[in-house]
Amino acid sequence: IDETGDIALTNGLYATLVPDFGGNNYIDEITLTTDRAYDSDFYILNIPLNDSDGNIINPSVNYSATLSPLGYAQENNTTLTINASCTVKTPTLTNYTMPILIGDGVILHDTTELINAGDVADNYTYLGLTADRTVKEFKMNNTTAEMMLGAGCIQVFNAYFKLLEHGAKVDLSNVETPAGGSLAVDRHPRQVFATKYDGTIVIITNDGRDGHNLGTTGEEMQDYLIS
Repeated sequence: IDETGDIALTNGLYATLVPDFGGNNYIDEITLTTDRAYDSDFYILNIPLNDSDGNIINPSVNYSATLSPLGYAQENNTTLTINASCTVKTPTLTNYTMPILIGDGVILHDTTELINAGDVADNYTYLGLTADRTVKEFKMNNTTAEMMLGAGCIQVFNAYFKLLEHGAKVDLSNVETPAGGSLAVDRHPRQVFATKYDGTIVIITNDGRDGHNLGTTGEEMQDYLIS
């Protein structure tokens, strides 16, 4: 970037917008707000179903063993990048295992270890998004990548347990945590994927495990989602 550009920057340099279509490359409809609840900082992302032109905003699942979230965002010019991979450990597996990941209809990571182990907690699930952003749920302990592709899912990631269903609290008393501790009862930093009836995706993250943030219990997060 030198003085041949036509846009003056605040650092004294110049830039040129390419292509010059009078807008930007980012999805302005995505919003981020913050909150403070349960002695923890909250970050609330709202991703509407459609952009201002009526196009479906489709998140994309990707996998990188080398890039940080910041590096990935810079390399791909993303509006929003979320570092949200989850690994799973069961009593018969000696190491944490990365579950199935599907992005844009392509299997990014596949594993037979979890199904072969036979003791993945029943509350561990895969969440799949179809092209029209319908959310589909699959039990991790008996689902293959091919089954989820066959169900029309083009993006697939995993979740530990469900908090709400159709706006009502889910019973958390049977949530299993094979790796030890209690995901539902103990206070933790949490990241929650949710949808509203209008199709909006809501991703809520709260800090925890430090002096300023206590984290939340599963029940507290249920109450927060409802509110």
